[in-house]
Amino acid sequence: MLPITKLDQLINDICDYYQVPIGFVIPKKDSQKNRLPEYVLPRQHICYIAKEHLGISYPYISRKLKHNDHTTALYYHKKILKSEHIRQVSDWLASQFVQKTPRQPFGFKTLNEVTNATSEYFNIHSSELKSMKDHRDVAAYVAAVESPATSIQILRELACESDGFARICAKVELHEQLLKHALAIIHSRRNLFDFWQDNVKDTPSSKYQSTMRGNRISAR
Repeated sequence: MLPITKLDQLINDICDYYQVPIGFVIPKKDSQKNRLPEYVLPRQHICYIAKEHLGISYPYISRKLKHNDHTTALYYHKKILKSEHIRQVSDWLASQFVQKTPRQPFGFKTLNEVTNATSEYFNIHSSELKSMKDHRDVAAYVAAVESPATSIQILRELACESDGFARICAKVELHEQLLKHALAIIHSRRNLFDFWQDNVKDTPSSKYQSTMRGNRISAR
């Protein structure tokens, strides 16, 4: 039995994280299903992380992913490099699976906190969230990224269970504007969490509103 290489482990970790079968990320034969965004996105992350964080050559990556030649791995790598926001996601995944950095809490403890933060960010009532598909997908992404193990429950409660975790991630991460919003919510909450730890005397609500307002402007 051949030993598991770092690239093999990375492929397993990324597929587990996005909850997609390895057989669709590394297909034995080409098909339309293999080209769906929820399978292409993990492939892109694998190529980027393998090259940037593991220093693996394009030809070797391509052989592992069953590409016809090295240009596909090169294309996927450059695709991630072109987007600052999706590169942040890729680097975060690398920190978890390659560098084994401890997960940093976003400050969200419940799904209710995520939906409230998302509603306030978009300036809508929380009861409207389920009926606004893009906003709902952002909330599902923020919640599920923090806790992928409970993503099925999260998607069910937000009434988008039929889409699945991988499809929600693909929709948000491959849509620059939605990803900007999701990262703004995540970072503003993390910054607020740190602020509360250091400045207990300040009122959370006023700091929260100013933080969210600033990120809302910058995200758009």
